[in-house]
Amino acid sequence: MKPFISTRARLVRKSSGDQFYGWVTDGPESRLVLKLDHYDEFMAGEPFEIFLSSVKASSSIESTYVGLVDGHCYFTVPSLVRMDPPLPQARRRSMLPMGTIITDSGESHEVEIVDIAPQGIGIESPISFETGDKVRFAVKTEMGPIEIKTEVVYSRFGQGEDSEKCRVGLQFAALGRIDQARWSQLLAS
Repeated sequence: MKPFISTRARLVRKSSGDQFYGWVTDGPESRLVLKLDHYDEFMAGEPFEIFLSSVKASSSIESTYVGLVDGHCYFTVPSLVRMDPPLPQARRRSMLPMGTIITDSGESHEVEIVDIAPQGIGIESPISFETGDKVRFAVKTEMGPIEIKTEVVYSRFGQGEDSEKCRVGLQFAALGRIDQARWSQLLAS
């Protein structure tokens, strides 16, 4: 599940078709760990289909809910998972503009956008953050500038050649009406 760590996931509840979105935070051998945008009451053993996509691969897996630990949902992963080529939108998202993170102290850092979603964003940053940190994210788009108040949902340094980049997941805390319209246009483009 390594290609999907720090990317967005879509879950579909088998019993009702309800959809949930979240960030993949870990993928040990037989488990998938997600930080969901909002948590519904799931039952242990409840079946889901989970859709994953990154710039390297895509996959959909049949899974069951295991439990909740420290705000993270654990799901089973089959021993064999088929990895498909990346979806076109994942490749498109890898071509997104650079953004800027503004900390509470007023420091700004240029960051690379690697994943976008309706209520969050994945970035690669030169600095790390603590889970729960509040930061502002700014990006200039063809529709105009967007500035969003966000909360850090995960932050970890990569491995190997990416060891100097910190992968950070930001969940939107506040999005103004105009910024929401511009964000929706960016998602649709």
